[in-house]
Amino acid sequence: MTGFVLSPSWLMYHLLSNGMKQAVAKKSLNDLWCCKCGWPMCGPDCQGLNTEFGHSMQECAILASCEVDRHLTQDLKAQYSAIVPLRCLLLKHHKPDKWKVLCTMESHNEVRRNLPNIWQNNQSSVVDRIRELWGVRQYSEEEIHTVCGVLEVNAFEVGQHGVSVRALYPTAFYLAHSCVPNTSHTDDDNYRLTVRCSSQIKKGDTITLSYAYTLQGTLKRREHLKESKFFDCCCPRCKDPTELATYAGALKCPKCDVGYVISSEPLERAASWRCSQCSNYTVTAHSVMLLLEKIADEVEALDANDIEAMEGFLQKYRNVLHPNHYHCLGVKHSLSQLYGKIQGYMINELPDKLLHRKRDVCRELLRVINVLEPGYSRLRVITPFVFKRDKSPASLKSPSRGPTLSPPQAFSKDLLRALPPNHFWETIQGIILYELHAPLMILITRGFDSRAFSKKDLRKHLKEVVDCLEEANVILGFEPPNSSEGEMAASAKEALIRIRDWQDLVGKI
Repeated sequence: MTGFVLSPSWLMYHLLSNGMKQAVAKKSLNDLWCCKCGWPMCGPDCQGLNTEFGHSMQECAILASCEVDRHLTQDLKAQYSAIVPLRCLLLKHHKPDKWKVLCTMESHNEVRRNLPNIWQNNQSSVVDRIRELWGVRQYSEEEIHTVCGVLEVNAFEVGQHGVSVRALYPTAFYLAHSCVPNTSHTDDDNYRLTVRCSSQIKKGDTITLSYAYTLQGTLKRREHLKESKFFDCCCPRCKDPTELATYAGALKCPKCDVGYVISSEPLERAASWRCSQCSNYTVTAHSVMLLLEKIADEVEALDANDIEAMEGFLQKYRNVLHPNHYHCLGVKHSLSQLYGKIQGYMINELPDKLLHRKRDVCRELLRVINVLEPGYSRLRVITPFVFKRDKSPASLKSPSRGPTLSPPQAFSKDLLRALPPNHFWETIQGIILYELHAPLMILITRGFDSRAFSKKDLRKHLKEVVDCLEEANVILGFEPPNSSEGEMAASAKEALIRIRDWQDLVGKI
């Protein structure tokens, strides 16, 4: 499906993340000023004018009349926070059919009105800017607040190659939420959104996607959904203290050393936590939250390329957190990417012990993902992450519809490379599968050279590699060919050809 409101593509990523001093989309800043309104919106030739989603004539006329210094780059960050709401408002008179669709989207005004951090921030950064600073008074304060709410509740963040935009789609907002979704979605260079079944959906089943981070624990997921989507999730996973037997938020019991400490009533935030095996240990929810905040700070402080520190973290908390705890999963995912890719740990240099470690970490991650996002989901292919609490009003202003924008309390820290936010929580399984094939293949090669494998064992191990690459190719193949994931899919396809040749050779031995 095609979006009908988009934020300025390069602005939302580069202005807010990298600042105005850096080149944007391989252009200098001088190449981006509109010759009519003087805003860095399109370019001297105003190529965005009259395009369906770009810098429209109506928008240009409004911005041209604004008595603000567009060249004050520090203030531009604040100025652009109102551009997307303005584009929504302009639909009312210039594209009434799309305005009609927008008006059917939930804004949760009554809930948001009672949340000062959100409502007052929108009042000062968007409503007052549009009406007072820019002099656009044909839209009431209530209309502008409604548009802000629609964006907060329904917008997706999409885009490729490090460029992200916020977009509204005319039908995607109908999708319900589940912490175990049965769909995944991708977008292309033209911001077209494609939603696919990731598992079997029977007639009458609700079609769902996740508006939260599926690898977070119930406490954090429900907190995010309450603060950014304004509802309390009561899905089967949230109701289950064990989180579908993954124990993604569980602690180890310090008393019996065999049980796991889980919430006695996961739908009640303040409910006490108890050991699942003994009755000797109970702890308050507040104490659990304080502990998780402390651990989150430690995870965030880890050096991005320090494998030893990450392994040390897992060792330190082996008697505190369940092995599947989301803090452990985040660190393990980083390790799955770092082993084989940084100096001193290049894949061909790794001893068998560390190749086994990379293999085991990938398998552990996939076992959890298979439960929380079954089927072909992009969650089986994501970037490393840690969680950060951000209480600033700006962070509360525009949470996302889907899993594509960070919620107020979460932040994705890519330990290898900066990726566009839309790949934030939706690209894990395929990459992990691709990463898994590397240690498997090297171990097979070494075993073959040392004659440690029988012909039967060799066939079995090669089949596992083929299975990994085939599934990675399918999942990553949904991504645009020129995206990093699409390029990885092509690499998986090439590797499959070589390994199948080897399979044929083994069959002739």
